[in-house]
Amino acid sequence: MFTISSRLRQIRHERNLSQEELAQKLGVSRQAIIALEQGASLPSLPVLVALLRVLDIPFSQLCGDPATEGWSPFRLFDPESE
Repeated sequence: MFTISSRLRQIRHERNLSQEELAQKLGVSRQAIIALEQGASLPSLPVLVALLRVLDIPFSQLCGDPATEGWSPFRLFDPESE
């Protein structure tokens, strides 16, 4: 199962954005992007909304589709909780 952190990293790479470029677009530090991609922190709601806008993706692409993935908010961030 993918987590938000791994999906974020993958989508950022697909968009050819560096961590620094994404951080600037979101108005956060590069360290914040690193923490999100490593799963060390969770995005706040404003950062999550900004990520979806900046990356031009739907919620389900970043967070998964509850209908097809048995979505649980706990499983988004912890691949060990399956």
